[in-house]
Amino acid sequence: LEMQNRSVHGDIVVIRILPEDQWYESSSGTRVSSRKNSSQVEVTSDSDADTLSMMSAVRGMLEEVSLSGPEKINASGIERIRHTLENERCGWRATGEVVYIKKPSERRASMVGFVRQERGLVFVPSDSRLPKGYIENTDFKCDGSSRGIVKNMENYYEASIIAWNEKDGFPRIKVKSMLGKPGTLETDVQALLKAEKIDDGDLFDEEVLKCLPETPWRIPQNDYSQRRDLRTHRIFSIDPETAKDLDDALSIEPLEHGKYRIGVHIADVSYFVKTGSKLDEVAQQRSTSVYLVDRVIPMLPRMLCEELCSLNPGTERLAMSIIWDMDNSGEIMDVWIGRTVIKSCIKLSYQQAQEVIDEFESTGRIPSSSKATELHIHGGHSESDICHDIINLHKIAKEMRKARVANGALRLDNAKVAIKLKEGEPEDFFLYQVGSANHLVEEFMLAANISAATFISSRFPDRSLLRRHPEPNMEKLQTTASLISSWAQDSPSIDTDSAGSIQASLRDLAQFYKDAPEVLETITFMCTKPMQMAQYFNTGDVEIREQWKHYALSVPLYTHFTSPIRRYPDIIVHRLILAALRKKSKPKLGVASISEVAEHANERKLAAKVIQERVTNLYLVKHLRDYPRVFIATVCGLGGPRFFDIYVPDLGVDIRIHAQEIFLPGGRGLRTKWISEKRTLHFSPTDNGLIINRKAKRLEQTISNAHAIDPEKLPFEMTPFSRVAVVVYGKYGEFGNLDTLAATIWLGL
Repeated sequence: LEMQNRSVHGDIVVIRILPEDQWYESSSGTRVSSRKNSSQVEVTSDSDADTLSMMSAVRGMLEEVSLSGPEKINASGIERIRHTLENERCGWRATGEVVYIKKPSERRASMVGFVRQERGLVFVPSDSRLPKGYIENTDFKCDGSSRGIVKNMENYYEASIIAWNEKDGFPRIKVKSMLGKPGTLETDVQALLKAEKIDDGDLFDEEVLKCLPETPWRIPQNDYSQRRDLRTHRIFSIDPETAKDLDDALSIEPLEHGKYRIGVHIADVSYFVKTGSKLDEVAQQRSTSVYLVDRVIPMLPRMLCEELCSLNPGTERLAMSIIWDMDNSGEIMDVWIGRTVIKSCIKLSYQQAQEVIDEFESTGRIPSSSKATELHIHGGHSESDICHDIINLHKIAKEMRKARVANGALRLDNAKVAIKLKEGEPEDFFLYQVGSANHLVEEFMLAANISAATFISSRFPDRSLLRRHPEPNMEKLQTTASLISSWAQDSPSIDTDSAGSIQASLRDLAQFYKDAPEVLETITFMCTKPMQMAQYFNTGDVEIREQWKHYALSVPLYTHFTSPIRRYPDIIVHRLILAALRKKSKPKLGVASISEVAEHANERKLAAKVIQERVTNLYLVKHLRDYPRVFIATVCGLGGPRFFDIYVPDLGVDIRIHAQEIFLPGGRGLRTKWISEKRTLHFSPTDNGLIINRKAKRLEQTISNAHAIDPEKLPFEMTPFSRVAVVVYGKYGEFGNLDTLAATIWLGL
């Protein structure tokens, strides 16, 4: 904590790297100075663990600091430290101390947590990465008793840091409001939204709504003459069945000599969101739409999202289009980018497009109709023509996908849970199914984003908004790869040299584990953890073009162009394209600079990702708390005799199980034995002796075992990648909130 120097999670800070004799070895926690004296240091205290955690972050800072921000950075010093870590001190962690808080995190102004009595009233954030602090409110109500216990102590509160003096160990806190009692879905969701500074709902100020055109709205006549008219072209969208904000559509027409003209048509949102307007300001501040289990929190007013901008079938709409001439392998021969007027002829769901593809793949014939016949097709186009378009796009998309993989692209597909609701409560869950129809749309959206990035960066090399994906944390990735190889010594190893080599290794592993696909899923999940998030950036802030590349896609240039209804950076990219088409040298792009837009969009996109995942988890926890369920899991980590980690393919999550919490029917005890040379954990029952499961509690709820999974029979052994039957259940956290998923070995009733 001392080295953090009053900084909190999310602050942008300046750090000073400490001398090498104060660095630590990653695996053991040994200091360099301690190693010189040949004495081993074992880290056991919480404070030392926190220190090591911060030191681990320092290495991450070294990987990022030379790549981001408009300021010129002492690159030679960073490279010297990087060289030392990669060569002279391989496997060690540099340490540092915070010397200056350059930009305080917005989290300081909006923390969510609980109030406790600890030598005064203390605010304890629900996010353990944030500091607790003493409450300064003079108006904060107590119950008047001599102990000063706060009324409604079990409730969530919103609070902010108001001061943190240099000599104080903890900050001073002001409580702003009470949010309600934890343990219900709505209250826990609201607490998460507050913590991530996301406004719930779609209410916009009157000043924002004044920026919208009057309805009913029609395309002004002069816009037809300024755009390419594609209203008679066969254009259609493929989206989730329930989608209302349709911001992309596709078209394809055959040309001579086996070539095709393929179009990606994107809603022209920038036409309605005027540069510098109040609507523009609010859109930039929100930066992204947020998709929750039971609602969408839109970036823009619904009149734009679902009506004026949405590419609804049978309606004339303004679009920004990228149109390629391609051969049947997806090779681009020519490209045109510009503003258009379109009229989508039909909205297809992914399922409907998939049915057409499935029939073609199974019979070799292009169907003349599908369930799409249930929908009204506008513009006089036939069902047969639409089916032919789907199949032609599908065949070209397959070739494009093959070419991307051959070019070194990496794709790590992990299971993703969706929640089925009944009257607002989680009734069940299922895994998202991704098929060829999804891949079809994805390939052409990727191609459009790449074309847009190439176009704007060639016109504005010093002020384009692009998106890059840094390399993974190589130390963690190599450690993971070595661990996987040591667990299955006969299996192919994972080559971590590049994204392409990882993808090739996973293909080899898929063949090796063809009879155990759950192991491949587990390995893929483990390889995902060292990956870093992609980030928006201003090209003018990053001088070395090699650092513009997208690691996973294995392309030198990439941006976001295809979803302006739900992503503000896409609006900026549209404005850059329009400025380039109009040959403007210094375009005015909005209320903030490109660097500011990129920085804020990165922060908001991360917040949206966190909130979407955590809210989905809340609903899953709620359902499995009421209805625990038996699953088959794969062991993905062993911690000696004390704990082990599992990956549950049907949930797409990993869970740690502590041996002392495993419940045995009949009140028996449990003994574990760790055989390190074999990496084996042995379980056996015992009526006396070492009983390790004293903390185990019986699940009172009825356990669902719909697939009739057999319980494990004691004694049994557990090794890496072994299958194990488990019961997964939801449990309340320390403060009564719906907190986490937990699991125990399924040993029967």
